Parts: sequence; structure tokens; C-alpha cells
Amino acid sequence: MEMRQLTDEEIQAVLAKPKFLANDLEWKSAPTNTAFFQATSPLADDNGVTIPGLSVDLQYRRGMLMDECKYKFTIFLFRGRRHRLYQIEVVPPDQPSHTENGKKWYGPHQHFGDRAEKIDEKLGCNDHEEWFKVFLKRANIGPAKYMPPPPLQQGELPLEPQP
Repeated sequence: MEMRQLTDEEIQAVLAKPKFLANDLEWKSAPTNTAFFQATSPLADDNGVTIPGLSVDLQYRRGMLMDECKYKFTIFLFRGRRHRLYQIEVVPPDQPSHTENGKKWYGPHQHFGDRAEKIDEKLGCNDHEEWFKVFLKRANIGPAKYMPPPPLQQGELPLEPQP
């Protein structure tokens, strides 16, 4: 049986409750794609009790070019399968990132369930830690230890953008 989509009111109720990461985040690479990393943690309430079905999932994709990025900061609700509750998706400001009513959006945006909204933050691809802090604040997740995505290894240098 398919779960109905959460209403905006239900999403806002979950976002309004204080939450904390139950575990420190640790980046793990995808076995089939060395440019893709993921970090996850269950969410806990202010008593330290894990909130059933709620988790944070961070995704980071290294770009092929210096000024290219794709980050996703997401709260998922598991009910039979994972449902996106809230997400911030970061891409460069000149990159298409979402289509709404036939119009392309460029740059970062956020999702509340399936509903998308533009996000008004003056941050870029090199501001991963600041985006993380924006996500924590907007999702009402208490202080969390920041762990940067893994650095490039020797020989993995991204290409300079071509004019």
C-alpha cells in the first residue's frame, strides 16, 4: 500500500520539533562511483531517543570542473520506503536544477516533500559547511559536528573551466 504524500502542515510540524543527529556523520564513497559520497544518521529527539523513521542523508558529488558541485542535504521519513521530507539541493547558480510548471530553475533550491521552493542564500559551491549550517537551522536540527567531504586525492584534480 502506497503512503499518501505528507501535507505541508505535517511537514512543518516535523520540521518545527527540535531534532539532533543520533550519530556523527561519516562520509562513505559509493562503490561504483568515486565522485559520489554519502553520510547518514538517524535523528533523535531532545531526550536522545531515536525518532522512528526519521534520518538525515547528505550527498556530495565531486564536480569534473573546478566550479561544479552537487550537494543534497535531506531529511527522509521511512514508511514502507524512504520519502523526502525536506531537502536543500545545491548546484552552481548557472546550472539548471529543477523544472517547475515547464520553467527551468537555476542554482540551489529546497523541497518540502514534493513541493519545491527557491532558496535565498548567497552561498556557492565552496561553502559546503555554511550550506550544512543552513540545512541544520531550517530543519531545526541541533548543533552537529561538521565533517567536510573527503578531499581530492592526488591525481583526482578537477579540470579548469574552459572559456
